[in-house]
Amino acid sequence: MCFIRNLALALAAILFLTACSADRPVAATPTPTPSPTPLSQPLPTVATAVPLGAETRPFPLVIVSEDVNASGSALEQALRDQTGYSFRVEFRASEAEALAVLCGELPAFGILDSWTLLAAQGRGCAVPLLFTVQTDGTRRISTVSSQVVAAQESGIASVGNFAGRDFCRVGDGGLTDWILPVLAMRSNGFEPFLGLRNVRRLPDVPSMLRAVALNECIGAIETDTLGRYRVEGLNLQQALRVVLTTPEVPLGGLVASPLIPESLSAQVRQVFLENRSAWRDAVNINAFVPAESGRVAALFTLLQRAGLDLLTASR
Repeated sequence: MCFIRNLALALAAILFLTACSADRPVAATPTPTPSPTPLSQPLPTVATAVPLGAETRPFPLVIVSEDVNASGSALEQALRDQTGYSFRVEFRASEAEALAVLCGELPAFGILDSWTLLAAQGRGCAVPLLFTVQTDGTRRISTVSSQVVAAQESGIASVGNFAGRDFCRVGDGGLTDWILPVLAMRSNGFEPFLGLRNVRRLPDVPSMLRAVALNECIGAIETDTLGRYRVEGLNLQQALRVVLTTPEVPLGGLVASPLIPESLSAQVRQVFLENRSAWRDAVNINAFVPAESGRVAALFTLLQRAGLDLLTASR
């Protein structure tokens, strides 16, 4: 009986509530706002970068040459066979153009002369791999240095004694009898263009050595070559003393961008050391020898102290 009574009360309550809500207006369901259906769109194509060394993007190898018959095809093929990468030999008319390639955005190799090699190395654009070799009779030369000599009786023992003296050179002067001595004097705190009394031009090395031995001036020759010269009536070994020896300067060499892997540089170096037939049509060089960075460390110190602008010197 209680269950029936409770059910009746519940039904009565539902009917009462339904009756009360029948007088209220029913809100209409809002119409959905139309919106476009998103469609999938393909992403733009991203170009794949061609790796350096591919056939369409070869490694540059810049060589300064005015030889219209120079050819790099054999060298390109030899390098490809050795490394598996493509190379493009680029002949340029000046060392400045070659330096611009080495210090450009693209990692490259190059064969440079001495001052351009030093300029590229000083600017962090290149690492020497090999030094070039020249033959002089039975001598094979990859670097040169200079010795400033004076008469034994001159009393000259150091650069500080050069003030007020004459300096003798051959003609307008070359690397060993003028350029390197000037840099060495400057690096030791002596300005030759202000401190020397005069610069005399003589026709040849024996004439210059005679004037030095007679205490008329000081002069300079390539290191360890004094025994190659003869002057009538004089024993040069006894008459002269070495006052100053400059650091060594490489004659030039093969360099590579520091961004190039060492393993690849080593393979390129091997081609130039072991396969002369591959590069003889591209460069007018006798041979190459491994570069020793320690041999030019003292030279960089000299150049810095002398205030030489290597970029200007390489042009």
